[in-house]
Amino acid sequence: MWEMTPGTKYFECGVIDEICILIEGEVVITDSDGQSETYVGGQAFILPAGFKGTWKTVKPVKKYFAMHFNKA
Repeated sequence: MWEMTPGTKYFECGVIDEICILIEGEVVITDSDGQSETYVGGQAFILPAGFKGTWKTVKPVKKYFAMHFNKA
């Protein structure tokens, strides 16, 4: 299980799709075009290969995740 305290960080997914399942907490994911989505505990989402943006942890997060190498 991955955990993070409140804060914001920039990241890039490269050639990896990341599947995220939030167990608890709240995050705001903002892509390089400024489009934002908010996710809370109990929700799942995918960060696709090539994604560039910020991960803002609003409330402490616990998540499970899996990564898929995307050759495309």
